[in-house]
Amino acid sequence: MIQQDSTFLKKFFSILIGLFVLMLILIVSANIITRGVETPDHTKDPMVQAAIEQRIKPIGVVNVGKPGEGGNGAQAQAAASGGSSLSGKQIVDQTCAACHGSGVMGAPKIGNKGDWEPRIKKGVATLLKHAENGFNKMPARGGKSSLSNEDLKHAIAYMLSKVGVKDAFAGESKGGSQSGSGSASASQSESKPAASGSASSADLAKGKQVVEGTCAACHGSGVLGAPKIGNKADWAPRIKKGLATLEKHALHGFKQMPAKGGKASLSDQQVKDAIEYMISQSK
Repeated sequence: MIQQDSTFLKKFFSILIGLFVLMLILIVSANIITRGVETPDHTKDPMVQAAIEQRIKPIGVVNVGKPGEGGNGAQAQAAASGGSSLSGKQIVDQTCAACHGSGVMGAPKIGNKGDWEPRIKKGVATLLKHAENGFNKMPARGGKSSLSNEDLKHAIAYMLSKVGVKDAFAGESKGGSQSGSGSASASQSESKPAASGSASSADLAKGKQVVEGTCAACHGSGVLGAPKIGNKADWAPRIKKGLATLEKHALHGFKQMPAKGGKASLSDQQVKDAIEYMISQSK
């Protein structure tokens, strides 16, 4: 009996030792296999880099130069006016190139005339409007909300220059951007009445500010079923209901839209201005 127990213990310990040796072999093999595998560095992704730069950028800058000069003076002056001191190329390299550099998601590729020609025919005013509010899969302002309209113009002009269009915004008036192929200017489009046959006391310029600060969060991309700014098909059935109905929904909330777009501090007039601005851009 004792001899049988001894034999059993020997076999048992032999199995344990064998399993331990096998485990060591597997660990060593795994280290050898993975040693040459390089972990991808996601921070090299252009979109990730842009997000990081936006997150860590300084809150303000110190003006140590004269207005118009380079350096911090130019940056401070640009920040005060809502713009930046970056050139069109720098803006494109830091933000737009993430999609336009390779043409992903249908973005017109920088330097590809075939991609840009049908867009150029729509006029620079339309290109600017799409850049401001977003279009198809492109987010508003390329996903970088800190870019001013002037920044967008510089970026568009730079990309157009790569397909032979020089000084794209050179002929624009102070009231808005000049478009090609007979398109209406931005100032003209903003002066259209909100609804046919109805008198409008709305201030579309103020409405645009409200839209950019509040409404564009949903209406810029059409999330949660919100009618997308510039999309005629989205707005046509709503416009038919009349301006009074749209104002009522905006003031008091409707379905997934909160009252006053979730910003209770907006006055009734500001909400009305915003509605008429979006309608003027979507007819």
